[in-house]
Amino acid sequence: IERVRNELREEYLEDRRAVLDQSPQHRGSSIIVLESPKSVFYFLKHMGSKLPGEEKFLREFTRVTNTVKKQNKALRKELDLDEPEED
Repeated sequence: IERVRNELREEYLEDRRAVLDQSPQHRGSSIIVLESPKSVFYFLKHMGSKLPGEEKFLREFTRVTNTVKKQNKALRKELDLDEPEED
């Protein structure tokens, strides 16, 4: 599983790098992949962001991401984006 995860991470980084390299403004920019809510917390904390405690942050992060997922699902249903396209 770890080998597959590493391969997917590398593929993702290569894809993101290709997109950034198409933009003169962003070419050569650093890419940081955050793979979990906890990694987001520690990255933001390291960058000097003022954050609540880790547990509170993780609860709020989970609440917000669940809300966004529900809204996206409702929007996709409303726009019929989950239906197969006809030729």
